[in-house]
Amino acid sequence: MGSPYLNNNETIILSTHNVIISTIPAEAILTNQRLIIVDSRHAQLLPQDIPFSAIETVTIGDTSTMEPELSLSIVMKDETRHSLGIIFSQPLKTRRAGERDEWAVKLKEVSVAAQQEHGLAPAELQP
Repeated sequence: MGSPYLNNNETIILSTHNVIISTIPAEAILTNQRLIIVDSRHAQLLPQDIPFSAIETVTIGDTSTMEPELSLSIVMKDETRHSLGIIFSQPLKTRRAGERDEWAVKLKEVSVAAQQEHGLAPAELQP
């Protein structure tokens, strides 16, 4: 993963590939400013930006096939909540629960800090 999507003074905290978001293979990039979701299948599509202040909750769990999952509750502009599941797919003999847990801790830290500074602010997600 390169960093063609970064703004000035923006740095990458975490990045991962081989995640599934709503059945779509994706890459996720956590920067010091936002969460970026990139569709792995279509490089020409713009990445999805999720501001930290829109992330209301972060929870961890496992799918029915025992793959680690990170669930985010995102506040939308119409004041509804959108659930976003990030599945850390596990190829044979790979365990990604630790990676999921690291993402959960970081996302909780940055979303709480952003909400303390700016309050809960809605996001505008593309379909």
